[in-house]
Amino acid sequence: MITSLIAPAAHVCAFALGCDVIHAACAAAVSRVRAAMAIVSAVRVLPGASPAGTPDDDMSLDDITTDNGA
Repeated sequence: MITSLIAPAAHVCAFALGCDVIHAACAAAVSRVRAAMAIVSAVRVLPGASPAGTPDDDMSLDDITTDNGA
């Protein structure tokens, strides 16, 4: 009786191990893709936020007129 249960148990264990290996490989690939996307996003966003894109020192709010409606 016990020998008849060993073969199916071995199949289940092999299947579970195979699933774990596949999951680990996919998770690693997804992690690499997400890391690459983060790097590309940072490379595209950071130049716009660099000091070269800031307003000049000559700019002041004194030249701006507002109408408060009063």
